[in-house]
Amino acid sequence: MIPEIDTQLAAVIKSLADNILPAVDSSNPMAAEQLQLCLATLGLVKAHLPDLHRYLRRDLETHLALARNMTQLADSAGVATTFVLPVIDASMQTLADPEMGATEIEQQARRLKEAIVELIAAARGSTAEKEIAASIVKAEEIVILRSRAWSIGMGFEPDPTQIPPLNQLLSKE
Repeated sequence: MIPEIDTQLAAVIKSLADNILPAVDSSNPMAAEQLQLCLATLGLVKAHLPDLHRYLRRDLETHLALARNMTQLADSAGVATTFVLPVIDASMQTLADPEMGATEIEQQARRLKEAIVELIAAARGSTAEKEIAASIVKAEEIVILRSRAWSIGMGFEPDPTQIPPLNQLLSKE
């Protein structure tokens, strides 16, 4: 087996395109269409694989900053936030560990986002509710842009030139 995942993906894509696709029954256009979609998806995975770790780290960093800000706002309004503190600490540890893999980063980001949802619910009706909502809108702008740049190869963007390049959105500057 070839150890480089990029090479493995290229081999699978080539095999599917050169051997499997031509063998699909022409009387079944849905099967051929689905295989083309699979090939396109594999191509996108292959293209984005070098950026995956950085993409997931930036997502966790963005949501960690949001959670910290929300916690400060909620604390100042007297909302209990102790439940989110261990998740914030675990997120900081995840980012500090250079050995942390993509799956672990993604799982921690999911836990952090769940804590953020709980914090939103806890702050509902408090004096901090509007400030928290505004901080979420501000923080999620870059998340949405990154997601759109990540998915641009799928062809759903009306004007892809309006989306900044993914590498620019993933930079720390």
